[in-house]
Amino acid sequence: MGDNLRSRQIMNTFLIFNDNPISNVTQRPRRKARRKLENLSSEEILSTSSDDFADYVVRDFELNPLNLDTDNPQVTIDDWGDEDPALRFQYAGNERILHLKPSPSRSSGYRAEVNDEKNYVDVYFPRRNDGYSDNELQKFQEQVKDYVKTHYRRVNSNLDEFYDEIREEATSLHEEKKEEIQQQQKRFQALGIDVIRRDDIDETLKIDEPQRRKEITVEDISKKQLGPGISDDIYHEIIEAVDAVGHGFEKSPETYSDFGEEDYRNVILTFLEMNFEGSATGETFNKDGKSDILLRNDGDNIFIAECGMWAGPQTLSGADEEGGKISQLLERYLTWRDTKAAVILFVERDSFSSILEKIPDAVEEHPLCAGLKKKKQKNWWQYSFDRPDDDSNQVDIAILSFDVSTED
Repeated sequence: MGDNLRSRQIMNTFLIFNDNPISNVTQRPRRKARRKLENLSSEEILSTSSDDFADYVVRDFELNPLNLDTDNPQVTIDDWGDEDPALRFQYAGNERILHLKPSPSRSSGYRAEVNDEKNYVDVYFPRRNDGYSDNELQKFQEQVKDYVKTHYRRVNSNLDEFYDEIREEATSLHEEKKEEIQQQQKRFQALGIDVIRRDDIDETLKIDEPQRRKEITVEDISKKQLGPGISDDIYHEIIEAVDAVGHGFEKSPETYSDFGEEDYRNVILTFLEMNFEGSATGETFNKDGKSDILLRNDGDNIFIAECGMWAGPQTLSGADEEGGKISQLLERYLTWRDTKAAVILFVERDSFSSILEKIPDAVEEHPLCAGLKKKKQKNWWQYSFDRPDDDSNQVDIAILSFDVSTED
């Protein structure tokens, strides 16, 4: 009977304050803060104070506290001699903290067992094959008490340091991102694009009820459309948003005279993210490569775009390996579920009107072009394209072009 009880005791015990390194809980505060920031929209970031955001992040990663009475433990003795003597500590709160190993700590700890119904933890004395003398009972009582008290204090100190670190990182990241968005808004205003002012918004974190941007709905699957997609109306609204940013580039070319393809793309990305529900990302893996712009909603791709500097008709009609943007979309980035895409061209030539005349011919030279679907503006067209491996499942690709040339 005694051996069975001892075996059961060993199976149920753990090393108090020595079972799970606290670094598993407190590592990478900057990464954790950044992950929470990335879940917020631009509107939420702008309408939130850095202190409120830091509080939000700390609350999310903060452990429920443990209140451990280290001043009044009691020695427990098993009258049958099947268990070693233990020091019993009453506790309230998060029992998980008893398992955390602080830094610094002893390389070895004491066996312990929790009774979560009566809220106490028994910390066992070191094993003695020949029993315990009175002196040893007194000595081990002091050793165990000192160990528990010291390590409990260190765990709480480690956790407080972690909360301070994550608060500092969250505050810094929020301030940096807020400044970046505000600078981007100033840039939009310089372009002549209307930007909503947020001076009258309370500095309150809007996590549960964020301000809604325009919601992009995913159409039901039908015989004509094999995968999720967006309606033509929403598609055109996205294109019109891109077109508005592009016209801003054209109005103030000197402001963006040092811009390259990636810089233009980043401005467009920010504007899309601010105005449409969903996540707008750049250089994102999809299918076999990285698309320049990818807009998602509820996990579905709803809009994919490639950006490029105009270098002649081959920019559109060339093969994938020659840098042809249409071929890149069709062969590398669009899955069978992706139904709406675009190619966004930035033209640095003086004769922009002549380029506009060349674009339709360049597009229609592409072997998978199924024809013009709609011409919305002088600088953008909507074409239908067959897919390389499925000509019964067509995809719409809008071609937009913007004059970003500057006078010498």
